[in-house]
Amino acid sequence: MIGAGSVVVRDIPPLSFAAGDPCRVIRTITDKDSMANKPELLGGCSVMRPGRG
Repeated sequence: MIGAGSVVVRDIPPLSFAAGDPCRVIRTITDKDSMANKPELLGGCSVMRPGRG
């Protein structure tokens, strides 16, 4: 994930959050970041996971 307005001047590793000018990695994205773990933000909707139909 790249932050809005960032200037990317090199490769960013997978599963990373990066932002800035120049863009730099802020942190790694983990399973704890999944919206499935934040039901209060989903407004009654659910998160579909691959392979669970």
